[in-house]
Amino acid sequence: MSQTPEEAAAEHLAAGRPREALAAIEPIATSPGASHTALARHASALKALERVDECLAVRRLATQRYPASGVAWHNLASTLGDLGAGHEAATACEQAFAAGLDAPETWYVYGRALAACSRFEEALAALDAAIRRQPAYAEALTHKARLVWTLSGDPDRAAAVFPDHPAYTLNVAEIYRGAGDTRRALDLVALAAG
Repeated sequence: MSQTPEEAAAEHLAAGRPREALAAIEPIATSPGASHTALARHASALKALERVDECLAVRRLATQRYPASGVAWHNLASTLGDLGAGHEAATACEQAFAAGLDAPETWYVYGRALAACSRFEEALAALDAAIRRQPAYAEALTHKARLVWTLSGDPDRAAAVFPDHPAYTLNVAEIYRGAGDTRRALDLVALAAG
C-alpha cells in the first residue's frame, strides 16, 4: 500500500529530509481543498528549510480554512512566537483555547508570548498551567526559571522552579553559572557526573 503525501512528508521530516518532505507535500498542500494535515506538513517543511515567511503564510491560511481547529491556532501562535510577534502569538493562543485546545505546549507558547509582551505575572501563570499539565516539561520549567531570575534577580528562587530531581541538575547548574556562581555550578555538574 502506497503512502499518502501527508505520510511521506511526515516520514521525510522525521528523518531530517525537509526538501523531500516539501516535494512530497507541496502539490496537494497548494490545492484549494488541502487538508489541515497537508497544510501543517507543508508549513513544517518550510520551517525546516528556514523559509519562515512562507511558513507563516501557510499557518495563517490553515487558521482561515480551519478556524475551529485549536491545533491550527496553536501552530500559528508557535510560529508567531518564534518570530517575536508576542501580541499576535498570545491572541492566536487564546483562539486555540477558545477552540477547546488545552495542551501543555499551547500554555507554554502562551507563556512565552505573554512574557514577550511584558505581561510577566500572566506569563508565569501560563507557564504554571503548562507545568501542571506536564510536570516534567523541561522547556516550560526552563523558561519559567529564566523569567523568575529576570524578575527577582535571585538565582536561588530561579533554581527552586525545578523539581528536586537529578534530571534537572544541569539546568540548575546553568542558572548558577549564568549568575556568576561558577563554583556552585561546577559542584552541581560534578554531582550530576557522580
